[in-house]
Amino acid sequence: MDSSTIQNYYKDGEKYFNQMQFPTTWKECTNFKNGRQWPPKTEKTKNLPRPVINIIRYVENHKSAQILSEPVKMIFEAEEVNMEESEGVDMVAVGAELFTQFAEQEWENIRQDDLNEEALDKSSELGPGIYHYFMNNDIVKGKNNIVKGAMQGEILHPLSVMVGNPQCLDTQLQPYILVPLRDDVDNIKKRAKADGCKVEDLAKIVGDKDIKDTSDNAKFEIKEKATELILYWKENGTVWLMKVCNEVITKKPVDTEHKLYPIARMNWYKEDKNWYGIGETEGLIPNQKAINFMTAMQMMAEQLTGMPKLMLKKQYVKNFNNDSATPIMDDNPTGWSAQYLQPAYQSNKGQVLVDFLMTSSKTHAGATETASGELAKSSQMNATAIMMLQKASAVPLDQIKRRFKRTIEEIGNIWLEFWTINYNTQRIINVKDGEGEDVPQAFRGSDFRDIGLKLKIEINASAEFSESLMMNTLDKFYDKGDIGIEDYVELAPESVISYKTKILDILEKKKQAMLEQQGNVTLTPEEQTTISQLPVEQQQQALMQLRGQQPNSNSQVPQ
Repeated sequence: MDSSTIQNYYKDGEKYFNQMQFPTTWKECTNFKNGRQWPPKTEKTKNLPRPVINIIRYVENHKSAQILSEPVKMIFEAEEVNMEESEGVDMVAVGAELFTQFAEQEWENIRQDDLNEEALDKSSELGPGIYHYFMNNDIVKGKNNIVKGAMQGEILHPLSVMVGNPQCLDTQLQPYILVPLRDDVDNIKKRAKADGCKVEDLAKIVGDKDIKDTSDNAKFEIKEKATELILYWKENGTVWLMKVCNEVITKKPVDTEHKLYPIARMNWYKEDKNWYGIGETEGLIPNQKAINFMTAMQMMAEQLTGMPKLMLKKQYVKNFNNDSATPIMDDNPTGWSAQYLQPAYQSNKGQVLVDFLMTSSKTHAGATETASGELAKSSQMNATAIMMLQKASAVPLDQIKRRFKRTIEEIGNIWLEFWTINYNTQRIINVKDGEGEDVPQAFRGSDFRDIGLKLKIEINASAEFSESLMMNTLDKFYDKGDIGIEDYVELAPESVISYKTKILDILEKKKQAMLEQQGNVTLTPEEQTTISQLPVEQQQQALMQLRGQQPNSNSQVPQ
């Protein structure tokens, strides 16, 4: 593999993008989602109304939020275990548990939730949400046990990913994947020098003359930047990596030892023979244009009705002005000298059509008030009923959710290769013990390189309504006396009861005070069970009754 071959791959990718009109289409999709939905102003149109009722952002944000509202967890399990070798069984079990817990930490370290949000945003807007993972050797972790290097992730714009066979939908079957990324010239030179690039070659790394980017914001830069081409390809079953900038090799070919490309892609909607897929925006643009245009026409009609054009006979009107306190002198002995032009009749069918387009667009896109959560805010229904309605309304999203789940599974397998190949030095991680407390644990991923693990993705119910359902269940248990007040506080979600420890301490103090007041009163097992199920205040009153004392007149004795 040489630099000229990579440059040819780049030209092939650009040619394919232009043939498919991706740069034009994706730029329009981005502009419409961001509210730039009208052509540039001209001298003739600068005073015309230009309303934007952005249903595209509404639909895509709510659909993405509905997918992200269901927490995702990676669970590693044994793929195949030889039961005759007990040591191997233990090794696989330990590895599965370690990687499952380590996945939770890495999820937070690389901000995977933010990456998912950005990927779904790009996927709904353009079609593909593309994850790219790599080792960042500049990261240093630990104090006593210092470890250099950690995995990082980023979301790539579709124009920054050129696959060798765009008609093949499987990422791992691609002959190569080219990632052209722009970076500061100084950074590229620094990395190339560290890789052994010659001084005369470093001088050839200069900034780009032509910036090719669909984003208008990327056309203006502070520092000089160049495009560095990152090529991944497979050779003898493993992934190789090489980098080129201005035909200068900035990173020599290296065998990563990975079997999977470090790139995962999610399509919002699949399209036959198109690796990039199609997004939500492209199909909504015609409706968006019609809504904006009809609304503008209504605004224009109101504007002409409130401030109509004035027609004058200049030979008779000498001192025309808009001051309501100054009269206009009319020298015409007969007929009219000034009159307003009557605007055309504006039917109310325009507003009806706008409402229809907005409602039908949301309905067919699966972003109704039930799915978006508006019903939950305004309705008095309980959490169970709302969850059932939302589940029914989420049917159009099921396919997208399944594609998102498969993408997370691909990401988990990519992570596993990074851990077992690149995490080859000992580092300290926190794992949960039997009581759920964090315990430091030595971890070297390469120790588990040869064990077989498979990944399972667990998706939980929406946090907001699962908590409401849980609280309803706890209320029922508590009302029936199946659990006490301490159990109720302990089992309640953290988002509902924040200061659990303080509350439990207060309850414990009251309980101790009640036991001290118990004195010499002997209780039967039935009485002990009955009193323990009462609230703390009523427990004290019950004990006072058993001791023959009169409770406070303001307190109500339980019947």
